[in-house]
Amino acid sequence: MSNKQRISILKSFQKAPAKGKLRREYFGVFGKRMAYRTTKTENSEVTLSMVEKAFDSSDVKNLPYRTNVGVLIF
Repeated sequence: MSNKQRISILKSFQKAPAKGKLRREYFGVFGKRMAYRTTKTENSEVTLSMVEKAFDSSDVKNLPYRTNVGVLIF
């Protein structure tokens, strides 16, 4: 994903209603990446594939996006 695409998605996100479906969908695009960055600062051995694997597990799929990222244990 290019920087232009990211910027346009974030601008659309800012304009979307706070509790709207569109805003949740925009967040879904960046959820894994944000979890990776947060986890990486706490544990430098974490890789993006580890975060993706955790998100793809059946336990995490059912969690709401607002759940604290700290539940991901590596």
